[in-house]
Amino acid sequence: MKKRRALFLFALFLCAQTLAIGCAAPFSRPKAVEYYMPEYESPAMKKSPAVPHLLQVKLFNAAPPYRSSRMIYSDGAFTRQSYHYHKWRSDPADIVTWLLTRDFRNSGLFDGVFIL
Repeated sequence: MKKRRALFLFALFLCAQTLAIGCAAPFSRPKAVEYYMPEYESPAMKKSPAVPHLLQVKLFNAAPPYRSSRMIYSDGAFTRQSYHYHKWRSDPADIVTWLLTRDFRNSGLFDGVFIL
């Protein structure tokens, strides 16, 4: 009878410990996701008259492993990993297209610059 009671108390203790650990998890705060965006000033250009042409910038495309808002890195040959809490604000190919178009517009070298 004493063995049964001791075994019951031990099982009860294990259950209580498991519940205490499981219930504590929801109270921990999840790590915040940080978003990044390349930011730089447009290059300064010498003032010269604009050529009478329109410039169309075609949308850039990224290779499939990088077509994501997640930041991808490599820690060895033929391996790719991604950060869970560090992400791009938008698709990297779209960011590059937008920044390049902005720089061409700010250069004043063309009558107009458009994204195709």
